[in-house]
Amino acid sequence: MYKLLFFPFQWLFILCSTFRKCLYKLHILKRHTYNIPIICFGNLSSGGTGKTPHVKHFAYLLNSEGFHVAILLRGYRRKTKGIILCTANHTFREIGDEAVEYVRSLPPDIPVVVARNRHRGIQFILNNYPETDVILMDDGYQHLRVKADLYILLTDFHQPYFNDHVLPVGSLRETKAARKRANYIVVTKSLKILSPIIKDEFLKKLKPYPGQHVIFSTFGNYELLPVFPKNNSRPLTTNPYAIFLITGIKNPSPIEEELRLRCMDLRSYLYPDHHPFSDSQIHNFLFDFDRYMVPNKIIVTTEKDLPRLLYKASEKLKKYPIFVIKTNILFHHINGENFEQKIVSYVKENRKNKKIHQKENQQAIRNCHCSWNWFGWIG
Repeated sequence: MYKLLFFPFQWLFILCSTFRKCLYKLHILKRHTYNIPIICFGNLSSGGTGKTPHVKHFAYLLNSEGFHVAILLRGYRRKTKGIILCTANHTFREIGDEAVEYVRSLPPDIPVVVARNRHRGIQFILNNYPETDVILMDDGYQHLRVKADLYILLTDFHQPYFNDHVLPVGSLRETKAARKRANYIVVTKSLKILSPIIKDEFLKKLKPYPGQHVIFSTFGNYELLPVFPKNNSRPLTTNPYAIFLITGIKNPSPIEEELRLRCMDLRSYLYPDHHPFSDSQIHNFLFDFDRYMVPNKIIVTTEKDLPRLLYKASEKLKKYPIFVIKTNILFHHINGENFEQKIVSYVKENRKNKKIHQKENQQAIRNCHCSWNWFGWIG
C-alpha cells in the first residue's frame, strides 16, 4: 500500500523522461550515428536481467568469427571520471565490477572501455582501434545521444517488465511502451525446458510489436572454478557437504537453485546489487564459515562479485577454498531462427560499409514501427 504514495512521483519521472525524448525527436539534442555497427544491450528495469553474460557471449562469438570487437560501458559506481581503457590491473573502484569481469574473462584483444558519455567513448574506440568491426554497448538503452543500429532488450523471465512499474513505484527506467525501440527482445533466465504453452502465455503478456523478434535464453552448464588454484589444497573432486554463497547481485535465485543441487546445506549471504563488501561483513562471513564444524565445505561467489571481495580481503581469502561460479548462455530458437547467426550475419554485412549499414538501419527502424512513438511514450 505504501507504494501508492509514490505514484505522483512516478508520473513526474515519466514526464521528465518524455520531455527529454522530445528534445531528441525535435533535433534540439543531437543523436550520433557511426560507420560501424553499434549493438546495444539494455533493459527497461534498473538491472538484474543478465546483460553482462549476454554481452560476453556475443563478444566471444564475434571474436571467434574473426571480427574485431570492442565493449563499451558506463562503469557503474566507479570512483573515477572520464574515459578509461580497462586493464586487469584496474580495481572495481576505478572501472566498476562489470568492467573488471570483462577484462579478466575475455580475450586480451577485445578492448573494454568505460565512459559515462557513450558518444565520446565510441570516438575513443574508433580513434585508438580503427580496425574495430563492431562495438557492443552494455546498458545504453536509455542513452539516446548514441543511435545504435541494433537494440537488444533484455527482460528477466521471473521478473518481466510487464509486471513492473516505473520508478520510484517499481524498477523501470521507462514506460513499457519504450520496448518499441528494440529489434530483439531476449527473455533471460528462462526455464531450460520451455513448453510451448508457457512460451505462448508469456508472449501474450510480453506483447511484442510487429517486426520484433523474441528469443528465450537460459543458463547452460554451471562450473565451479577455484579462485586461487595454487593455494587451494582442497580441490573440488566431489560435491561438498556445505556451500557458503556470498553475492551482491540483483537476482541470485538461479545460482541458489543450482548450488542446492550440489550440496546438502546451502548458506546464502545475500547483499544488494553492486554491494561494496565491508571489512566487517567479510570478517563475519569468514567467522561463520570457520565455525561450521563439517570440514567438507567451500565458499562460492560470482564473477561479478569477485572483484569487490578481493578488493577488501584478497590475502584473507587466499587461505580459503573459494570458488567462482561460471556459466554460459544458451538460446531457445523459435521457428528455427538462429539468433546468434542473425547477429553474426548483420555484423558481417554492415561492418565498415556505410551505405548498406544505413539502409539496414532504416529498414530496422521501419520494422519497429518507428514514427513519433519511436522512443516509446506513455501508454
